[in-house]
Amino acid sequence: MKTRRRNLQPSATQFGGIEVVTTVNTGMRESGFGTVDTCRGIADILGDKHSAVRFNLVASKSDLRNIVDRRPDLVILCVKYIIDDLSGEPIWLSDFFDRNDVFHSGSDIKTLDFDSNKSVAKTFLRNKGIATADFFLARPEQYSAERGLPLAFPLFVKPLDAANGNGIDDSSIVHDFPSLEAKIRSVVQSFGRVALVERVLTGREFTVAILAKGAHQPPRVMPVEIIAQPNQHGDRILGARAKAENQEVLQVVHGDLRTLVAEFALRSFIALGARDYGRIDIKMDSRGMPHFLEANLVPGMTRDSSYYPEACRIDADLSYGEVVLEMFNLAMERKAVPALV
Repeated sequence: MKTRRRNLQPSATQFGGIEVVTTVNTGMRESGFGTVDTCRGIADILGDKHSAVRFNLVASKSDLRNIVDRRPDLVILCVKYIIDDLSGEPIWLSDFFDRNDVFHSGSDIKTLDFDSNKSVAKTFLRNKGIATADFFLARPEQYSAERGLPLAFPLFVKPLDAANGNGIDDSSIVHDFPSLEAKIRSVVQSFGRVALVERVLTGREFTVAILAKGAHQPPRVMPVEIIAQPNQHGDRILGARAKAENQEVLQVVHGDLRTLVAEFALRSFIALGARDYGRIDIKMDSRGMPHFLEANLVPGMTRDSSYYPEACRIDADLSYGEVVLEMFNLAMERKAVPALV
């Protein structure tokens, strides 16, 4: 059963403008909510409930300063960072707006680092007693033979900071040293950082959409199981191609299993210090025990395909528009302004 919010209508004296911020993210490793059209669609949904919604396609620090000068009540961050046109350097939006005392949606820069660096998140949560697969970081020719490896085969090799399955394909699970070395080299050449090498977990896989606790409701925790199609080796790998072509199946989770996965995901979300919304990816080991894979704290929001809105739909029967409003009502409640209903 859906929980309805009180019908609070914002007024000009209570609530000012909403600025929706994104950038042209073609080719970026971390694409946030999605394409420019996806982010514009989010602005349109919010604009149906509030007249003062502005969509911003930004490319420089100057563009961001213009937003600061307007002193909006809320900035919605559709991406984690932009690449400044003039300097070529990344500008982390949460940090920029925090430094300029402008309220924004989502997590702060310290927490977003857990999203961008999988090994940092895994180490942090392990120290909090939350299970994650054993792993090590590697670069080409770091190891000369199998006997020197920290973990035994089979192993899973992926980029340290990419999203949407980028850098993951049928060669990501390796069973011998030459295959390991080749995949490490490929990841480092493509992404410019060391590769993350994990022990392979052989159990079921889940993704969990979370809407954090608000003033009027407890947290919504919405798990779904992801079933990837086996490749020619029998491995079920959620790579970029499988995700882009929607080859995987998402299905509802019931009973004790749902409780186990949901509680594990919420514990991970809270331990990371995440705010408002996010997605936690989980995989079971051979004994059916959940392990943290990664956090997605600016989750994909492509209608009808991204895991976050799909998990909300499958588990909680929330429409895409309801998901968008719920996500940003949480940020508004943190600032104690009326919800968009």
